[in-house]
Amino acid sequence: MRSLRAGETQERDLSWLDWTYPRDISPDGSQVLFDESGYGGGPGYSVFVRKTDGSPAVRLGEGNGQALSPDGKLVISVPITPPERIVLLPTGAGQPRRLEGPAEVHAARWLPDGKRILLEGHEVGHGVRLYVQDLAGGGPKPITSEGVRLFSGGELSHDGRRVAAIGPDQKAYVYPTD
Repeated sequence: MRSLRAGETQERDLSWLDWTYPRDISPDGSQVLFDESGYGGGPGYSVFVRKTDGSPAVRLGEGNGQALSPDGKLVISVPITPPERIVLLPTGAGQPRRLEGPAEVHAARWLPDGKRILLEGHEVGHGVRLYVQDLAGGGPKPITSEGVRLFSGGELSHDGRRVAAIGPDQKAYVYPTD
């Protein structure tokens, strides 16, 4: 994992252990979210944040990191062991918070308001679909029929009101998030 910051002429190696996988970058480019899924990451993998100035990485917890919150204070992580639900990991002081969610979560992204999360997952005995999870409480709300998946990273409109996804027929569609 390498970085070239504005005003610099040489890339900086930001790799940390033995299997660094970048997941997200802060809007200002100052911080990167990544996983370590090799031997160094441990059996449950590890989620890290690191400043792009080369400062040491900070381990936040286990799982696959999904996204930094818009304010940079939380990270969405999906544990690799059952139950594969969502955990919000603070980037500073605080305790992890486990959320209700579909039985299995494949991908998650913050909506721009920082108060809701877009999820791709499924319930036991059902097909994959998209959900929106409000952090104020309650379970995830399905926003699509079964068979709908996110593109690689979850392409949201800038205002978070729409998401581009792949329908059951493998065609591209735009769905409202509300």
